[in-house]
Order: sequence, then structure tokens, then C-alpha cells
Amino acid sequence: MFENVKINNPERFENDFTVEEAKKALDASIEILKKTLPRFTDSFAMPVGGFYREAKNGWSKNRYKQSPLPDWTSGMWTGLYWMVYEITKDEAFRQACENHIKIMQKVADEKIALNDHDIGFKFTPTCVAAYKLTGNEEAKKTALKAAEILLEHYCPINKFIIREGLRTDEGNYDGYRTLVDSMMNIPLFFWAYEETGNKAYYDAAVGHYNTTAKYLVRDDGSSYHHYQFDPETLAPVGGVTWQGNRDESCWTRGHSWLVYGYPVAYRYTKDEKTVDIHRGVTYYFLNNLPTDLIPYWDFDFNDFSLEPRDSSAAAVVCAGLLEMSSLLPDDSPDKKFFKNAAGAILKALIKHCLNKGDEGDGILLHSTGSKPHNLLVDTVETYADYFFVEALVRYINPDWKAYW
Repeated sequence: MFENVKINNPERFENDFTVEEAKKALDASIEILKKTLPRFTDSFAMPVGGFYREAKNGWSKNRYKQSPLPDWTSGMWTGLYWMVYEITKDEAFRQACENHIKIMQKVADEKIALNDHDIGFKFTPTCVAAYKLTGNEEAKKTALKAAEILLEHYCPINKFIIREGLRTDEGNYDGYRTLVDSMMNIPLFFWAYEETGNKAYYDAAVGHYNTTAKYLVRDDGSSYHHYQFDPETLAPVGGVTWQGNRDESCWTRGHSWLVYGYPVAYRYTKDEKTVDIHRGVTYYFLNNLPTDLIPYWDFDFNDFSLEPRDSSAAAVVCAGLLEMSSLLPDDSPDKKFFKNAAGAILKALIKHCLNKGDEGDGILLHSTGSKPHNLLVDTVETYADYFFVEALVRYINPDWKAYW
């Protein structure tokens, strides 16, 4: 599929990033999280002006809907705490996570703000992680309930997770589309299949990643953000964007979900096709990085642009590269290259974006949420912090077991 997509200037990613450097950055990240813990033992975090604030029912207006959750990002705050607990065995972090799980139980039981595609983002790093790390049966039940709800949003005809609403909804034209983000929602399907043996989950995950490759990934390895289908005829319409610069551009963070999502699909299925897809989208991402390796918010922009950067996209890609590197056979030339590329980008993130302790209370600076909507531009974000810490953990311990 990507015979003509080659990596340009691979020497850019040769580096001397060491495990000791990764440990130093991880220790600094944990210290930041220890400072914030007292404020978030029973609530999630949301970014406001470069700082994190408590996300409670009072934040339900506008972006945050009618929910005790701020939005799809909340699960990754709990995931951060789970990683700190896993590393340090600090019971205070485990207690905070278990408090968060109780909120997630209410969300699943009452289907609060779950009428969209991002259910996996919310429940995998919270409830699935809880079950994997502690054997919490209630968390398992909640995650399986969430998987059932997400399956309601899967269209078995066109084989994709619907952006918003259900396949029986009428008149929801913009909702009947798929998007690159949901490559990070299908891990919930894979996990649910392993726990239940219900092949509907497995088929939905595989169907979704095949549809993503068919319609959202372009021949040069770039990607559309969304792909629209006609809700009446079910016919494909075309690629569009929501957070990218234009329909035909490649939104950086959206593309990063592909770089992480396809290795996860490969881990569960061993489908060699996913390795080829991952190589294509990864080479595109790496080929279009600016000189300092910190991507702009859209690949329309490169060196000398005044547009904002998006450190979160770089962090997600680092974690995805390390995931695939851990899965490839030793004789694969990409195995070492992907790890080296992750190390080079991590080193750049530490140099240019790591909070040195005096710039708010996030870990990674210079994340961009949605530039077209002027929403959370050049700030901290939970997913930026989560995937940065996960990438550091993976770099230090290649055998670490992911929550996804």
C-alpha cells in the first residue's frame, strides 16, 4: 500500500538519548504529579490558562457537557496516576484512582455523555488499567459495560465507530462519519473480546481499523481527520476536518493516533497488514517534522512558521513507536529505527517542552487542543502528559505492559 513512502534523512533520528536521561525526566514528572495529587484525589483535571483545575459538575457548560467528566481527556489523568502507582507503589495514587473509578461507574451506569466515539479514551486508562493492575472486578464490569455502549456506536455495514449518535439516528449527517481518533477507542473492543470471547468486539475493532486504512489514510501516508458517509445511502462522501487546517491537510495530533493505534491493533491480531500501514503513517509523520522535532499543530506548517506547536502529538508518536518497536522481530530494520526515533523526539521534548517547575503545574508544555476553534492553544493537556510519561516508562522498560 505504501511502496513509495520512504523515510527521508533517517540520520536525523540518530541520537544518544539514554535510559538515565529518561529516568531523570520521569522522576521530574512524578514530582509534579505528587504536587497536584491533593487537589485531584476525587476529581479529574482540566487545563485552564496553563494550569490544571478540578473538573466537577460545575464545569458542565459548553465543552464539558452534562457530566462529572470534563471530556474525553479525563481518563488519561487517571492513567497518569495509575502509572505513578505502578512505579512507586504509593497508595495515595491508588486511592485517587479508585475514587475516579467510582465516578466512571456512575458514568457507565447512567450513560452520562457517552453518545459518541470516545468511550475507549475514557474507560481504558481508568477501568481497564485498574483491572489489569489490581484485579478490581467492579472496574472490569464497568469497562465491559462501556464496551457494550461503544459497540452500539459501531456501524456493521460500513464498519466504523460512528462519530456521534447511533446508526439509527435520522438527520445527523455530520455525525455519520468516522475519524482517526477512534483508533484509540478500538483497544477497548480488543480487551472486551479477550475477557468475554464475544467475537462481535473483535470484528468491530478489525472492521474499524480496516475502514480507517481504506478511507482516512492517503497513499502518501498522510491522513484525513474525518471521513464523511451519507447517512441515507451509506455511500462514502469524502474526507473533511474538524481540528486540522483544511480538509486536505494532515492534522498532526490526529495523525499521531494512527501511529499509536496500529501497533496496538498488531499486538492483538498479528495482522501483518497493520505493520505496513503503521510504517506508512509513521514515515509520513517523521518526514514532516521540523528541524527541532517538535511538530506544528498541522503538517501544513514547518520550519520558520509562527504557528503553534503540538507537543502532545510528539508524545503520542513516541509511545506508538516504542510499542511497535517492542513487537517487531529482531531482524526488522524498523525495530531499532523506531526506538531511535522515539529517543530523539523524547530528547527534543525534554529540551523544548518539559516544565522545569516554574511554568504551571503540567508536565509537558506547548500542547495545542484545537487551533481552528482557538481552544487550548499552547498550553498543558492531560493527554500530552499521559503519553509523555508512558513513552518514558516504555523507554526505560521495554517490557512494560500497556493499559491499551
